[in-house]
Parts: sequence; C-alpha cells; structure tokens
Amino acid sequence: GQLAEAFNQMAQSLQEKNEDLSKSRGEFENAFNELDTMVSAMTTGIRDSVDLISTETETLNRSGLTTVTAQNSVNILSQGAERVAHLNEGLLKLTQSLRRHRTAIEFSSKDMLEKLRVEITKKYRGQIYLPADLPRLHGDEQRLTEAFRQVLANGLHHNLHALPTVEVKVTGDEDSHHFTIQDNGVGLPADKFEAAFDLLTRFEGGQDTTASGTGLSLSRKIITDHGGDIEFTESTVQQGSTVTIRLPSRSPVNAS
Repeated sequence: GQLAEAFNQMAQSLQEKNEDLSKSRGEFENAFNELDTMVSAMTTGIRDSVDLISTETETLNRSGLTTVTAQNSVNILSQGAERVAHLNEGLLKLTQSLRRHRTAIEFSSKDMLEKLRVEITKKYRGQIYLPADLPRLHGDEQRLTEAFRQVLANGLHHNLHALPTVEVKVTGDEDSHHFTIQDNGVGLPADKFEAAFDLLTRFEGGQDTTASGTGLSLSRKIITDHGGDIEFTESTVQQGSTVTIRLPSRSPVNAS
C-alpha cells in the first residue's frame, strides 16, 4: 500500500510538472509571437522613416544646392539613411531566420553557388571563382544559401583591390564538407577573428559604407543550426581573408 501510494504521488508530481511545462511553453510561444509583432512594427516604422528621409534628400538635391556644406550635409543624410535601411533589413532577416520552420532536403551546392555568383557580381565589382566539382548538401536550402551569400558578398564588398576576387575551394571526406572561401579584400587582424561574428560588427573599408553588421552573425547561426561551424582561418590586413565553412555530409538541422 505504501509503495502504491508513493507511485501515485510520483505520478501526480510528474503530471503537475508536465502541466507547468506546457503552460511555460505556451507563455514562451505567446512572448515570441508578441516579439515578432513588435519587430515587424518597428522595422516597418523604420523603413517608412528612411523612405521619408531619402525622398526629402532627393528633393533637396534636385532643388540645386548652392554651397559645398549643404551638399555635404545632404550626402551624409543619404548615406545614413541607406545604412539604417541595410541594418533594418539585416535585423529583419535575422529574426525571420530564428523563427522560420526548417526543412532538410538534398540539393546541389554547385547550382546554389553559381546562382550566387551571378547575383553578387551584378551588385559588386569583382569575380567569384568556383571549382568544377562541388558536393550535394543536406539541409535547409534557403537558409544555407543566405549563409553563403553573406560570406561571398563580404569578400567583394569589403575589398579595395584593383581586381577584387573570391575563390572557393572544397575538401572533405565522407563525414563532412569543408568550403574554403578566400578573398583579396581588406582583411582583419587575428584578434578580431571571433569578434567579426558578433552582431552589429562592421568591417572598415570596402566598396560602400552601408554594411549592417548582421551578415556574419546570421551566417554562423545558420551553419551551427546545421551541425557545422564557420571561422576565419587566415587573414592579413589589406591582403585578404580566408573563411572556412564546415558542414556534415548529412546536416542534423535544428528544427526547434
């Protein structure tokens, strides 16, 4: 009888804890939904404000500014508005990535990288070189495409070389694929390798000054969700950087 009573008490305790956990999950889900709504409202408001600033600066430019000081002020406003717009877009992508349902499929990294090469070289001056043989990947194709887009674009974006280049090489074995992405861009000192992946970290120098500082942070989140890792394996200031992305042959995508 005592043993049965003890089991009953344990069962009751487990049920109560289960109910508490279910309640907590519901509260967390509600909190995340409220956060999503807030972020959406904030980013919409920021975008509307940036559009207004951009419209007004264009109007001022068309009106014919008569002093160098006035022109410089308008240019600063335009650059600031564009930078905020990029930051807003980057933060929105980051929050969407954190909440997006993830589906693992098998897809061609060759097709993915060739599409990215066309897209990125239309936006930035330079060339992206790909190897002939590229593996098939397992994971969320949309999110992995975004991760590689950020790294490849950085190689040309943060680059003051006369002929900006990014070269991709792939090695690995039956367990993992190693993508080595080397550029001849601005580079960074060794003590900044890890900090480069922090949210809102911006590189100095490049083809423009509007980087949001969210790209590499987003890339790391996506790659680690796929059971891989990403790091700067080599970099020299004003000479270029090498970023290595390692992915399991079959990525255990975090579906939470």
